[in-house]
Amino acid sequence: MVSSVSQLLGDDKKINISLDIEQFMVPQKISFPLGLLINEWTTNSIKHAQISLKPLSINIKIYRSNNQLNAQYEDNGSPQITAPSKKSLGLEIIHLLCAQLNATMQTDTDNIFSYSLIIPFTSAT
Repeated sequence: MVSSVSQLLGDDKKINISLDIEQFMVPQKISFPLGLLINEWTTNSIKHAQISLKPLSINIKIYRSNNQLNAQYEDNGSPQITAPSKKSLGLEIIHLLCAQLNATMQTDTDNIFSYSLIIPFTSAT
């Protein structure tokens, strides 16, 4: 999915994608909203992260710890904006999907396109 989004939106940009995804069964009630979140994050990176002469790098790590799913997302770009608009449709989608998953999301204050997401398995199954 991430490769398809980068091919569709990346134009002639060089985009490196690094996926570190542990294999385990994920309920559909988690996998579908998580896929939409990753799609939104990837789209935002490709559209808004400025890079100088280097390729845009997108790193995604998903693993299971105890009774929760951990998803980490980051890119190496500098955002074109200092803070996302509170009226942004993309940001609203992200917050709605996190609420649907009963997830906790943190962003890095130095990079607004760096996310850490914790999804409890028990609340979404």
